[in-house]
Amino acid sequence: ILICAVFSYWCRLLDCFTSAEFIGLEILPIRKMAMGLLPALAVTLVAFCAFTHAFYLVNGGPKVESMMDVVFETFATLITAALPPDISTNSSQNQVKLCLCIMAVSFFTVFILNIFIGVMGELYVKEKQRSEHTFRMYRASSCYQYLLRSRVLPCSMMSERQGFMMMVGAGGLALSVQIWGFLNHNSTLPGSSVIFFVCQTLIMMGAYQSPDTPWVRGGRSGFYLWFCKEKTPDNLEPLVQDVSNTLENMKGMLASSKEKKS
Repeated sequence: ILICAVFSYWCRLLDCFTSAEFIGLEILPIRKMAMGLLPALAVTLVAFCAFTHAFYLVNGGPKVESMMDVVFETFATLITAALPPDISTNSSQNQVKLCLCIMAVSFFTVFILNIFIGVMGELYVKEKQRSEHTFRMYRASSCYQYLLRSRVLPCSMMSERQGFMMMVGAGGLALSVQIWGFLNHNSTLPGSSVIFFVCQTLIMMGAYQSPDTPWVRGGRSGFYLWFCKEKTPDNLEPLVQDVSNTLENMKGMLASSKEKKS
């Protein structure tokens, strides 16, 4: 559980890309392509399990002392594309194992890995083409979450300057504790978990201290949200222009018919 928490915290660090567009446009394609790799990963897992089962039978089946040794041997053979160092052709069993290793290395490196690399390249190009729209969606989602939290959290406890100073002080304290723990990794600082919790809470509360803004709870009323959109010239829409010309012609025909009747 602790290892999963460590990876989770380091992955959360990637969420800071919403503050810089030039970084986010490069990181987003890598993050978004993970879901598209699931079919290729499934095929790779099936191939790995099949070769693991085959190596288990070649090594003696039920006579194998540890199944994990077979898994590690299969992983090393398929990933490094190297034959086991202890293999020889003195017995028929070793000859079968040698043929299996050659087939496994050839199939996995030539077929499976090349397909996996091709799928990754195709997904990256696809996500790179729409990374600008995806980045705008992520930034809009972050703004939406900020506005929702500002309606619940107390945002009028101090001014923006005081909140910023509190964030800097809490961040400096947390960084100091982290550096101390790195330099003295053999000893544990008492209450370090409480210190990190308090510092993180202060940083979060300091980021929402903006008492003069209208979107916080209890803020001033009577504000407006302006939405601007670039106007598209009529000449860029041929269909719209044709419809407009048709309507103008119909109006002229109706006007001329009324004049004739009168």
